[in-house]
Amino acid sequence: MTKSYCKVRQRGKPQVLDYVIIHRGQRLSGRVDSLAEAEATATLRAYIGELEAAQLHPSTVDKYHHCLKAYQDWLCGEPISAQSAKAFLNYLRQKDFSSSTLRAYYHALRPFLAYLGIPLQIKFKKQHRLPAYHSPSEVKAILDVIRQRDDAWNKLKQRDVVMVLTLAYTGVRRAELLSLTVRDINFRDRMVRVLGKGDKERVIPIAPVLFTALQDYTKGMQPGDRLFPMQPRRLWAIISRYANKAGVENFHPHSFRHYFATQLVEGGTFLKVVQELLGHASIETTAVYLDILPKHLSNAVSSLPDLTEGNNERA
Repeated sequence: MTKSYCKVRQRGKPQVLDYVIIHRGQRLSGRVDSLAEAEATATLRAYIGELEAAQLHPSTVDKYHHCLKAYQDWLCGEPISAQSAKAFLNYLRQKDFSSSTLRAYYHALRPFLAYLGIPLQIKFKKQHRLPAYHSPSEVKAILDVIRQRDDAWNKLKQRDVVMVLTLAYTGVRRAELLSLTVRDINFRDRMVRVLGKGDKERVIPIAPVLFTALQDYTKGMQPGDRLFPMQPRRLWAIISRYANKAGVENFHPHSFRHYFATQLVEGGTFLKVVQELLGHASIETTAVYLDILPKHLSNAVSSLPDLTEGNNERA
């Protein structure tokens, strides 16, 4: 089950699936329409088939499927409707799930109901949550942990170092990283081609330190070989384990994207350029990085001399 959407069990905290199981157990003490459940299952299966036929990214299909399956299980044979979808989301809200979780389920439910000819419209309050700021020293600490591996799997050090460098120096999303192949790297022009959301293509210059690492790492690989052949969950687990060992809190694969963006903004890169490198459709999404710059930058500006001092004096 996908972490960012349906919230698998972690750190002992009850997740959506846990509550759905409890709810279902309570409801199943009464009579459940098994025929209606079978029809709902067939409907969901047909819808997922439509998504796959539309060639949506497999991870997107997986997210939608798990979220909709949770909704279906919660229904316990009741009809699919806008009213029941709202009740399901309200149930999650009462269980204190975050706004991002509610939005994720809503964005899975809305097109599904539209597919059945049922309109669903819910307004959410605009979120203003800022990404966590991570410094270069924290990323270096993670790299140090990888390089110091001396266990039975230390042969994976090169792969993991290159993986971290690629994330940190390109700011690519998790799915974008895992879909990269050797063919996507243009060593002559020192560019990497990235296929982003909505199949939108962009190119990102390869930093010198990353260029050398990629050259060494891809020796002997074929053009169609994936650079990092693993599942998203595996990537999450690898990065989280290294970050924890390095003492870096609240860090996951997407943190490198925030790190990449904040470093560019700190360095004075124009926001429009950062937007293009990140592949954001709207510059408003990129503008959030203007609000998370570390305090020492504000202090530096505050230390500038006061040019208004003595402005009442006669020249």
